[in-house]
Amino acid sequence: MQGLSLGLTVGASINKLVGRADYINELSDFAGTYSVVGAGGALVGGVGGVQLRNANGVTITLRGLKGGVEASANITKVVITLDQPRSTSD
Repeated sequence: MQGLSLGLTVGASINKLVGRADYINELSDFAGTYSVVGAGGALVGGVGGVQLRNANGVTITLRGLKGGVEASANITKVVITLDQPRSTSD
């Protein structure tokens, strides 16, 4: 996974995000360049979230809890690649 982010973050926090990927017809649909819009905030405790979408229509939605003091808003590009299957010798 590689990425580039443009945004503003003030403060510091710890994040734990979980989520799901939707609209995957084939495993190869998962790989690609995702556009990301994310925002969050915390004052001792809070919530954060991010949604990623690629050209194949795959959407990854992540949400979770934050701890700390922070306000953030970001626009990001993320590239996800899949490893090729490895063969095993018998």
